[in-house]
Amino acid sequence: MLVASAMVIVPAAHAAPEEPPGKGPDAAQEQLYDLFDAVPAAEVAAAVEEFAEEEGVSPASAADQMLEEAHAAEIEDVFDLPGYGKFMPTPTKPRVLARSSDGGGSDRVRLPDARQRGDYFYHHSSTYGFNHGHVGLFRRKDLVVEAANANLGVRLVETYKRTVPRGATVLIELAPASYALRDSATAWAKGQEGAGYRSFTQLNKTFTAPFNCSQLVWAAFAWYGVLLDGNGGDYVYPRDLLEHNWSQPYLGV
Repeated sequence: MLVASAMVIVPAAHAAPEEPPGKGPDAAQEQLYDLFDAVPAAEVAAAVEEFAEEEGVSPASAADQMLEEAHAAEIEDVFDLPGYGKFMPTPTKPRVLARSSDGGGSDRVRLPDARQRGDYFYHHSSTYGFNHGHVGLFRRKDLVVEAANANLGVRLVETYKRTVPRGATVLIELAPASYALRDSATAWAKGQEGAGYRSFTQLNKTFTAPFNCSQLVWAAFAWYGVLLDGNGGDYVYPRDLLEHNWSQPYLGV
């Protein structure tokens, strides 16, 4: 006897459509990995998690905000600077040109003395190919306090011992700042000597160590109520200091 066997047809499972490249929920974080390609991925991921927790947002939203601010903070190139040792005829805001790869190189010169305590300097500086720039604060005309790097941390250095890249450095005055504010802020920064160095991928709008370069300058003045941040974002980068309306460059190096 023939028995008809029932054949059960199971519909084929349809694979979920793939997200187009750069459109998935982790797209911004992947772009952060690309932007900071030599930074360990775990460090970038930890920075995203820290930001998300601090802001009370999802990691995807945190990565979006971090990516936007990082792109806004990258300094494409040095401004129209006068030649070495020549003062700008009038204080002008810096103009951004084409990208520069580094603030280092062999063509380096001594950092000039500042006009006064409380001025700061900027020069190109790249980490992992990202030109975030570097800033240092003048405690005296001939003495700088800066968060130098991971090896040196926050240090004091006299100008005659500090070299900077020629054609990629500018001295800047915080024009409306009173002497009392300059003195107090630079004394606060000097008090952080010996503190460790904070990675530029970490949140840095805080008064506590470790410090990176722009954080130290920002915190010194923020401690006394002046927020030197041109865009009011969650991070403070050297460009944010430069774009604050108090910053007036006066000497190109």
